[in-house]
Amino acid sequence: MSRGRSSLSVTIWHIVLLISFGGIVAALTILFRAMRSVMAIGGTCASGGPYQIAVSCPDGVPVLLNGAIWGGVILLFVALVATSRTGAPNIIWLLWPALFISLGYNFIDFGMNPPDGSGTESGWISCGVVFLIMGGGPLLFMIPLIRDGRKNRKRGAELAERALTATTRLRNAMTPPNVNVTAVPFRPETPRVAPQGPPPTIVADLERLAALHHAGALSASEYDAAKRMLLTGALS
Repeated sequence: MSRGRSSLSVTIWHIVLLISFGGIVAALTILFRAMRSVMAIGGTCASGGPYQIAVSCPDGVPVLLNGAIWGGVILLFVALVATSRTGAPNIIWLLWPALFISLGYNFIDFGMNPPDGSGTESGWISCGVVFLIMGGGPLLFMIPLIRDGRKNRKRGAELAERALTATTRLRNAMTPPNVNVTAVPFRPETPRVAPQGPPPTIVADLERLAALHHAGALSASEYDAAKRMLLTGALS
């Protein structure tokens, strides 16, 4: 029952993660489009208040901007929790480059093609360059870290495989072979004869271990440990 509940919980968190990322993408899109609508009327606007407003904001833009900003922040924290619960790759850091690169594109686009057709606007372009650096800098910095992380994971997998192979080889060498025991009726009048040397099966096993040691399949310490285990089992 607990395993079923755990599986259901992970599935629910995967759904939450998918919905939260979808909401974050929607918030970025709304922010991008709302910013373009404000820049199309000069870059500044206002709505409401007791003062005379020179440029009114387009209908619904203030609500969309505030909703996209705060909604995106809330969904960001939800996505962080869902990522930790599901063990999914953490790509939250990509949201920073996505935000600033998209906004930088807006500035450069309006700087190159201002709505009034007055020519190039250096102020917009300067802001766009700054935003591109703010978004692209962390992205370029993270690419080598991601590549190094993949190399480290690959090297770790190789080391783990080698350790597993060595452990398996040592375990096989130190495990006594199966011995078939035949029941013999006890006869008091028959004197017991002490065994002269190890049994044939032990001799064969010692020869097998020596061959593995000479071939390089077993190290000296592995060979000594396996030999002691065989002799101890034979004399006990």
